[in-house]
Formats: sequence, C-alpha cells, structure tokens
Amino acid sequence: MGRTPSHSRGLIQPNPAIGEAPQPRRTPTPTARDVQGETAQGRHPNLYDLAVMIWTERPAKTDVEAVVCRYFSLLRAGKVPEAEQLVDHSPVRHVLKSLWAGSVGASADAEEASCSPAADAWERDLSWLCELDLGDFNWGHTDSHFYAEVTYRAQVIEVSLGFWIKPTDAGWVVAGPSTLW
Repeated sequence: MGRTPSHSRGLIQPNPAIGEAPQPRRTPTPTARDVQGETAQGRHPNLYDLAVMIWTERPAKTDVEAVVCRYFSLLRAGKVPEAEQLVDHSPVRHVLKSLWAGSVGASADAEEASCSPAADAWERDLSWLCELDLGDFNWGHTDSHFYAEVTYRAQVIEVSLGFWIKPTDAGWVVAGPSTLW
C-alpha cells in the first residue's frame, strides 16, 4: 500500500507522490553511502523520502546505518514525526526522555541538584538535541542487531540506541530504537 517496486533489485521505494520523486538507480543493488546519503553513483532517493525503508533482500550494514543516521539527524533537528516514519517502531517519546536523562538531565543534576528544570522541559524545548551526535555502531555477532553510541558535547553518554533488522511480510525493515543503559 503506497509503495511501488523499484526497478533495481533488492529495494522497494516509497510512492513518489508521498515525497520527492525517486531518481533512477545505476547499480543493481544498494551500495554503501555516507551519512549524507550519497552513493558513488549519486544521491540515493530513499534517504530523503519519509517512509519506513523496506528491502526485498537482507540489507547491508552500511544501508541500515545510513537509515539510522538519517533518523538521528531528523531527531536532532526536532523533526520527531518525520523520524518516526523512517523506522518500524512505536512513538519516540521514550527515546527522547532517555536521551535527555542520559545527557542534559544528567549534566543538570550534577550542576543544579536543588534547581532542576520542570519534569517535562525536555519535551517543550528540543534545542538540547542539537548537542547530541551518534558515536560508533556496534553490531552483534549475527549482524541482525546493533546499538549506536550517543555523545553529548563530544562525550559518550550512558544511553545507546538499539536497532535490529527484521523480516516482515513486505521485506526487511529497520526496527527500533530501544534505549540501552
């Protein structure tokens, strides 16, 4: 529903009516790309379309990591609804709350033990997200799950984001994140 098969092997693209029109692929399978979503042959359209990525074949680690990087960049920009559309998971409120508690909240507790901000301050003003970055990706031995370290002001925090690749009736998707402490 809303998706049309790609002419390239292994990847189902979102319906162009939903977002930007997809560009034709020059290679038969998804290729490695950097965080900005570039392939050696040109821009990969799916990183900018806002729909859960679905692969007809098990995706490569680099393709999965690119989706997670895009997800995180949308979170950092405060575009929570858009980020929620990129991966198969429940609402992202628990992720934001954990990231706050493990970064800004932990820092605020240490600095202002008696004057903590309102309990939901992290929800009203998401500007704190711009101080977070992704760290290393750490894959499990089966290559079906991994966690991404998160940094706050260039320091790795206690909270990591866990993701996994799961097969569905439509194909393979990235699921998560779970928050790992």
